[in-house]
Amino acid sequence: MVSKARIAANKICWSSGCYNFIILTAMDRAIYDGVHVISLFVVATAHAPQYDHDLIAIGAFSASQH
Repeated sequence: MVSKARIAANKICWSSGCYNFIILTAMDRAIYDGVHVISLFVVATAHAPQYDHDLIAIGAFSASQH
């Protein structure tokens, strides 16, 4: 445990599904809030796109740059 760790929790999926723009907004908000670790678990039912077309992968890469 780290006493100065920053934790944020965001709901990214709804009964209508999980949308990339909501996931990316949550990731951006976490970066803005200064969290130290982003943990994301989303179960996909469709075939995953290539990394260079996957908005979640692109968002994760951007988060790792910060």
